[in-house]
Amino acid sequence: MKKGFTLVELSIVLVIIGLLIGGILVAQSMIEATGLQKMGATANQLHAAIKMFKDNTGYYPGDAPHIWFVSKCSNYGFPGAGHWIGGCQTNSNGDIDTYSEWELATAHLSWMGYLDKEYTKYETGAVCVPLNPGVDSVDVGFNAGMNIYYGGGIIGTTHLDNRIYSLHINYASGDCTKPAVLTVPQSVAIDKKFDDGKPFGGDIVAGHNYSSGWSGNNCVSGGSYDPDNPYNISMGDTRSCFLAFSQPLYNQ
Repeated sequence: MKKGFTLVELSIVLVIIGLLIGGILVAQSMIEATGLQKMGATANQLHAAIKMFKDNTGYYPGDAPHIWFVSKCSNYGFPGAGHWIGGCQTNSNGDIDTYSEWELATAHLSWMGYLDKEYTKYETGAVCVPLNPGVDSVDVGFNAGMNIYYGGGIIGTTHLDNRIYSLHINYASGDCTKPAVLTVPQSVAIDKKFDDGKPFGGDIVAGHNYSSGWSGNNCVSGGSYDPDNPYNISMGDTRSCFLAFSQPLYNQ
């Protein structure tokens, strides 16, 4: 007759299984925390690179004279052409404008040697085109890229109106209407680590879409923009947040 497991033996097996599962969960949590740390650190590195570019050249990346990049811009059509036909037009007026300037900003940084690899211009075209992390934007993990965008943050964040640029994290996805990259807990962790922990306060602001501001925003609680509205914790692990890392005041 075969002898079965005793209760003690079964208890030991269950304990071992529990320890293994716990170890896996801890490891996953550590990997995620490392990824979030990398995202925030990348933003700080880009802020520093932009400041060095501005201090050394007198221009923000994207706003530098297009004649400096004739050989690079030949990949995008005539250097003075508007963005809608893929050109590298800049007006060198002291900020980062709409159209081709913000689309060129990350590329300018890399073409002048301020980033550790070369990036291409971000081509939006007539319709929304997702970022291509590692090609036209800095790869920050989470299947997302970080690029330089004009203006301080998300629609409604009036305290950032005086900022020249912000660093936006966009999802590398075919669905441009839902660029949410992070869950609310992930966004809170980054905001608390690198800023004030408030979705519409400080230099890091949150939303669901860079172009729609509050419309359909499930990342933040409340029905309209209010600097005191908190993150919407009820969203749990649903990816519902988009973050913008606005230009720090010291970087102006």
